[in-house]
Amino acid sequence: MVASPGVKGDDGLASADDGGGGGGGGSSKGQDLVLKVLGAVGTGIGILGFVTFFGGAILWLRAKAAGLPANEAVAVIPKAVLVTTGASFLVPAVLLALLAVLVIAGVHVGFSLRARLVERESAGRARELRSAAGAAIRDAEQQEHLAASARALATKQGGLVEDARRQDAPDAHLRELQDQAETQAGEAQAAEMAARQARSAAERRMTEADNAQATLAMALRRARGSDIVQRGFECGAAVIVLAVLPLALDGHLGHFGRAVVLISVAAVAVVVSVATYLATEKFLWFGVVAFIAVGFYTGATTYFRTVDSPKVEPVAALRGTRPPLTGVFIADTPDNLYVGTFRRGDQQPVLLVIPRSQITDLAVGPLLPPPAARGRALVLAQAECHQRIQQANRGKAVAAAFSCTNDQEATLSTSQ
Repeated sequence: MVASPGVKGDDGLASADDGGGGGGGGSSKGQDLVLKVLGAVGTGIGILGFVTFFGGAILWLRAKAAGLPANEAVAVIPKAVLVTTGASFLVPAVLLALLAVLVIAGVHVGFSLRARLVERESAGRARELRSAAGAAIRDAEQQEHLAASARALATKQGGLVEDARRQDAPDAHLRELQDQAETQAGEAQAAEMAARQARSAAERRMTEADNAQATLAMALRRARGSDIVQRGFECGAAVIVLAVLPLALDGHLGHFGRAVVLISVAAVAVVVSVATYLATEKFLWFGVVAFIAVGFYTGATTYFRTVDSPKVEPVAALRGTRPPLTGVFIADTPDNLYVGTFRRGDQQPVLLVIPRSQITDLAVGPLLPPPAARGRALVLAQAECHQRIQQANRGKAVAAAFSCTNDQEATLSTSQ
């Protein structure tokens, strides 16, 4: 993290963060508000509730496409079936949301590592130059101290020469004192020159350290200024993963009206997801909102797919002495079996409720279009009728018999 402007750390380097602190309170309040709203929505709906709703919507569409009473059909379906159905169709939404989180997290970490690397290198260079400048200043102070001592000795020696002249000292002694004075003056001049050079070098080192500090400040400002670029990359990644990729993989864009709907839903999904991330800067909330948003897109594509090619699950049930039953599988509970009939001419499909106690054998096939499901249900019923069951006669086993009588099996042909 970057410290506030003007605050120096242990190494004496000031941070480059010159942003005002007044706006942080408003941003924090806005972020808290978004988190509270998301928390309230998440608590009220819940991921499990969303998946259950999605599964119920899919099964409602299937029943409606098959001509069955959709509301009644969905009402009898156990919640576990709704959850598993919704989860199976929401797997792409989960994968896309996870991919979006991973991509944006990768971009975020990449920019953060780059900013830290720049900060570390600049701060290290600044510390080295600051240390060198401090050593140069100490050397210059020592040189200046020596120069002052030399100048004091030269001044003192000059005073001795003047005293000797006033006292009419012998010429030999006077010349000796003058030679010593000139030597002391030369040494003082040399010491002063060395002190000036040391001071000049110290000033250069200090200037270099100040320039390095300014460079650090600029580097950190650029790193912080690159937040806009970082946000741009993150938003671009979200657009690609949450909108472009689903639209590219979808097969309903050839129809203009559906293409408009899907593009609009994808755009809303991206806007809501990105707005949540920018407001909270939390990958968890972004992933949850992205999952729900892409889930609505998946719901739209599932709706179009179900309308274009409705599918149902064929079912065949044996009922003891009663004729075998074929139809559309709706639900199987501990009390009842719910089966929808196939459309036959002008006869509309109906929802049948068969007590579970009457069912002796049950077979359910995979999702198929209604015409194919009708044929598959007949095949399942015939396969069940051809099964042999072990019958008992006064405690003694007798030869196995078929599950259905000839008359019961004959009803299968007439019922289709």
